[in-house]
Amino acid sequence: NLEIRKLNSGNKKKNEKVSIGIPAEYPTFFVDKCKKNFKKETKIKKAFLLQMVRENFKKSFLLVIDSEDDDQVLPDASNNLHQYLRKEDILDVVSFNSDFGRNVTKEYSPFYEK
Repeated sequence: NLEIRKLNSGNKKKNEKVSIGIPAEYPTFFVDKCKKNFKKETKIKKAFLLQMVRENFKKSFLLVIDSEDDDQVLPDASNNLHQYLRKEDILDVVSFNSDFGRNVTKEYSPFYEK
């Protein structure tokens, strides 16, 4: 029942308030698997893992990826990485090359850099 979403204007409502931070329960296994996968993917420059809490208090992991080809890399990440999270976890994948992606990562360090 893992919910995967690619964040775009349809997922995050305009002017919706969200809280962003480091996950309280950091998914080390997921991060390790991401690093292994990203090393094979030459188009990924860096990646951040944050937690997003929406106005309705629904939590999700927010994977922000800086890549050279978002149209290919973001769907691949969404489809291939969810298996490393618990089934009740929600994964939102967003491009670093968007206003939202750049703004939410300003105060954080990436867990992966090429």
